[in-house]
Amino acid sequence: MTNSISLLAEEQVPESYGWLAGGIGAVIVIALLVFWVASLISIIRSGYSVGVKILLAMAAFAYPFLGPLIWFLFARHKEHKTRMDR
Repeated sequence: MTNSISLLAEEQVPESYGWLAGGIGAVIVIALLVFWVASLISIIRSGYSVGVKILLAMAAFAYPFLGPLIWFLFARHKEHKTRMDR
């Protein structure tokens, strides 16, 4: 079964582009990992309370691409409105 799947994959990608498919996949995975780690660091450094940080981190874990994307597009810029004055 595994051999037939690998043969199908080899037939779809010409040998001259085989290295490119693997390289692009690795770059995408590394970029997503960096994006995810950056969102966790940003969540930890934010001014939200501990409970909100835990919920945001859980969302980033549950949805590894969508959670950080929502954080960077919407939630990160609103933290100054909810930050408590010290």
